Amino acid sequence: MVDEIIKTRLGPAFVRPMKILMEDIHKSSSNRIPILYMLSPGSDPTSMIDEFAKMKKKPQPPEKVSMGEGQEKPGLEKVKNGFISGQWVILQNCHLGLDFIATLEPLLNNPE
Repeated sequence: MVDEIIKTRLGPAFVRPMKILMEDIHKSSSNRIPILYMLSPGSDPTSMIDEFAKMKKKPQPPEKVSMGEGQEKPGLEKVKNGFISGQWVILQNCHLGLDFIATLEPLLNNPE
């Protein structure tokens, strides 16, 4: 269902699997342009992201929050702190917090 929504709103290119180097992905992002991974069951780029953070000499590994079961508040706090500190944040299982994910758009467009 989520794939169909994304395909309808963003286009088929956003649901097609793509193999891109982390460096290319990183270049296309910023503190206001997040990276979104749509994963198939059994795939998990977390370790790849952690290794890339080390390569980029980030002082700490990315913060991680598994969405669902009341994790909206910790997720929001980590995202806000990431704006201030430059810390990367990984929000996992976002399909369990779609309403929360929708609230991130204004924050990304107008961080204070």
